[in-house]
Amino acid sequence: MGLYNHYQLKIKLKDSNPVIWRRMQVSGILSLTDLHVAIQVAFGWEDEEVFEFAVNKTIYTPDEEYVEENKNNPAQTVLFTDAVAVEDIITKERQSFIYIYDFDCDWEHEVFVEKIIENDTEYEIPYCLSGEGACPVEKIGGMSDYYNLLSSFRNPQDEKHEDAIELLGNDFDPNKFNLKETNAYMVSVFDENDEDEN
Repeated sequence: MGLYNHYQLKIKLKDSNPVIWRRMQVSGILSLTDLHVAIQVAFGWEDEEVFEFAVNKTIYTPDEEYVEENKNNPAQTVLFTDAVAVEDIITKERQSFIYIYDFDCDWEHEVFVEKIIENDTEYEIPYCLSGEGACPVEKIGGMSDYYNLLSSFRNPQDEKHEDAIELLGNDFDPNKFNLKETNAYMVSVFDENDEDEN
């Protein structure tokens, strides 16, 4: 087992203001499916919806049927996320690409490559270095709907205030991000994945 390149990524949730972001370090040998899982954990998403990565003009998807349908499509290259590693899509620092989660709500994330750390370590489990902002709740329609929900949550006089509390919980803090809890969960998720593969 040799040393792996690691990649420091800053991931921003599009249209969030203040920006909801995470800074992560991931091993180059992880598949794009693994990177998806790592982003889900880092942000606090529930991993219940479809996703894809868009790198230049290539789409990476977990949908094998969609890959097969586009196999001979000269206008669109579509590849399977399980078959592609992080190191296969990142060629340089300051490169960026798109990660989309839940096509109905269109949670679009910009992934920016801050740093490539060559021959760094054998450690494969991703970890989060820093971040700001709580993850929006899912299945609400998108970022504008999330901010409307927050507005109702903050205003006891709003007719939708009780509905907002029911969705978010009484103690929801849109600015909260717990780095320690996030990394503990990351380790548990990837340790479990390793056990499932063995």
